[in-house]
Amino acid sequence: MEATIVLDTLKKVLQPRHLTEVEEIVFLRCWAGQSYQEMANELGYNADYVKRIGSQLWNLLSEKFGRKISKKNMKLVASLLQPESDKSQENNLVVLQKSDVLDFPSGPVPINSSLYIERPPLEQLACSEILQPGSLLRIEAPQQMGKTSLLLRILEYAQNHGLQTVLLNLQQVDRSILTNLDQFLRWFCYNVSQKLGVFPRLNGYWDQEGGIDIHPMPEGRGF
Repeated sequence: MEATIVLDTLKKVLQPRHLTEVEEIVFLRCWAGQSYQEMANELGYNADYVKRIGSQLWNLLSEKFGRKISKKNMKLVASLLQPESDKSQENNLVVLQKSDVLDFPSGPVPINSSLYIERPPLEQLACSEILQPGSLLRIEAPQQMGKTSLLLRILEYAQNHGLQTVLLNLQQVDRSILTNLDQFLRWFCYNVSQKLGVFPRLNGYWDQEGGIDIHPMPEGRGF
């Protein structure tokens, strides 16, 4: 079972006790194999705080299922929830019949998607930082943890605050360009100009020996 499906079923089983947002994040990150320290570094929390939240969560699950649940064996919850999951599928049969496609994310989730899980204070920190001139953000996480979804929200925030944004995917750049600094910088300037809708004037402002010739350019003329 997918982690999000297990979590949704688990929340129904635990009612009226509601999992906090941090507990849900810890559950999903542990399912993905992250350590408490990795979670703390990524989320901006103290490692001891994250570990304490995890310990409280495992104790809660142990009491609920009458089995010792810990970070190491937490995927046991999936098999313990299987009867509840089957029951939930029966209850939702009519809904499933009305929809041929389930809205389950296989990539970046849309801006207005209810499936996006916020990770405070990451969003707030990233959005405030992106408004600073010359700022640089590095988003690092395992696969399928929502990096691109977070990036899309940062870009939307910047656009809503009057900034022009350019989205470049370096995975689409030819390897020969990435191994040559001069070619890469020219590629970068050209593509940024294209995305911003300005005419690229690389040949007029490029010093083949030292890169870009640093002197004022006419406003709106591009690189």
